[in-house]
Amino acid sequence: MEDFLPAIVVAMAVGFIMIKQIGKITQGLDAKGESTGTQLYATFAGVVQEKIRAIKKDIDTSKETLEPRYILKAGENEEKALEELSDMMRKLVFFETMGSKRDSRERIEGEMFAVLSELDSFVSQAIEDGEALADELREELFSVYETLQKEG
Repeated sequence: MEDFLPAIVVAMAVGFIMIKQIGKITQGLDAKGESTGTQLYATFAGVVQEKIRAIKKDIDTSKETLEPRYILKAGENEEKALEELSDMMRKLVFFETMGSKRDSRERIEGEMFAVLSELDSFVSQAIEDGEALADELREELFSVYETLQKEG
């Protein structure tokens, strides 16, 4: 029995070290997967912000746009519409900051979905020919998202 005691201690030590190393490796993989996921949302948020900037530019009568694609419906309050779009952009900035990197992927996706839904509703309801433009915007953003997902 005394001959086996050192072998058992060594085997237990090796097993303990292996468990610790496997834990470190899987933690590293999880962290890397999360960071690429948050980077995807940060990049996508930047694309959505550019789309919102284009909409704002088109509907802002203080800025000249040769051929505006997005035209505010008659009776819509321009100042209120511009403020709504600015609020959406502020929410999207969150995805590019450190704050979003601490959130779970599910929460980030939920918040991103909320902003995209808000944008879709805005375009559909406040913009002339809004349903068609919202469909185009939705398809374009989906295509960009798929491309970013494949690249990441």
